[in-house]
Amino acid sequence: MNSAYLYGMRDIFLEYFELPKTLITSFHLDHGINLPEPNKKIEEYTYKNNAAVFVTNEEMKEVFQKVTTKPVHATGALFPRYREMNQIEPKADRKGTVAFPIHSIFGVDIKGGWEEYAESLLALPEEFQPVRICVYWLDVARGRHQVFEEMGLEVVTAGYFTSQKFVQRFYDILSSSKYATSNEFGSYLPYAIEMGIPFFMYGKRAELDNQSPDTIQKFPSGKFEFTEAFGFKWYDYVQRLYKFPEDGQVTITTEQKEFADRLLGYDKPIDRAAIRKAVYRSQIPHLPKFTKDLIHKSIWDFIYLFPDALGKKAHQYIKPYYKVQQ
Repeated sequence: MNSAYLYGMRDIFLEYFELPKTLITSFHLDHGINLPEPNKKIEEYTYKNNAAVFVTNEEMKEVFQKVTTKPVHATGALFPRYREMNQIEPKADRKGTVAFPIHSIFGVDIKGGWEEYAESLLALPEEFQPVRICVYWLDVARGRHQVFEEMGLEVVTAGYFTSQKFVQRFYDILSSSKYATSNEFGSYLPYAIEMGIPFFMYGKRAELDNQSPDTIQKFPSGKFEFTEAFGFKWYDYVQRLYKFPEDGQVTITTEQKEFADRLLGYDKPIDRAAIRKAVYRSQIPHLPKFTKDLIHKSIWDFIYLFPDALGKKAHQYIKPYYKVQQ
C-alpha cells in the first residue's frame, strides 16, 4: 500500500498544495514524523514504485537521497497543515491528559508492560487528571485496550489507519486535553507541541519484538528497545528533552519548541511551486500505462473512501471508541 493513503495524508497534501484530486498517486508521502537517526534504513517499497518522494523535513530528504535517484522534496508535516486549514485550536474547556502509548504495527509487537504503564498514569498529580488513553486501532483490535478499561481509564481511538476521518478524530482528541504524554516518541509529540499543548515523556519504556525483519528492515530483528544501545540515539535524546519535570510544572520550553519545529520541517521554507511541479512531473512515467494505473488508483481510492468496510472485525472493535462526531 502506498503510504500516501494512510491517515488522510493524500487529501491534506493535495488540498494544501492546491492540486487536483484526480491525480494518479505516483508519489510517496511520509505518513508520520521520523527522528533523524544516522543509520536509518529505508524500505525499498517506499520509493521503488513511486516517481517522486515527498518527506517531512530536510534531514529525511537527505536520508532518501542516499538510496534513490528519484526527486525528493521536503513538504513540512501535513497534519498541522490540516489543523491550520480547518482552524482547529485547543478547546476552551479542555482538561486532563491524553496518553498515547507506543503502538504495535504489522510485524512488530509490544511485549507487555501495559498494566505498569496504566498504574503510572493513574499516579500522576491531580493537575493531569483525568487521563484518557488514545489506543491505536490495531492494539484495540488485539484487545490491548482492555487493560486500561479494567483499571478505570477512558479509552478512545482516532480510528482505522486509512480512514479520511483519522486526522479529524485525532485533533478532536488532542484539542480536548490540557496535556499530552507517551512512553515513547511518536508523531503525536511534535503535533501536540505545534498546537501549543505541553507534552511530557512518562512511564515504563517499551520492549518491542520485530517478528518480520525481512520486511521491517528499519528496526533490529527480534526483541529491541528504542535506546542508543540499539542504535536509536535520538529516542534517548527525546526522552531527556521532554522528561516529566521533578517539580511537576509541565510547559513548552524553547528547546522543545525548536526541536519539534525541526522534526515538522517548519524550521526551513517550503518551495510550494517546486513541489507542485514535481507532482505533475511524477505523472509522466505513468502515462504509457495510464489505464492500468487508473484502475489501480481507483481501487485504492475506493478502499480509502470506505476504509471501515475493510476487515469488519477491526471496525467492530474500534468503533465504540470513536468518542468524536462521525
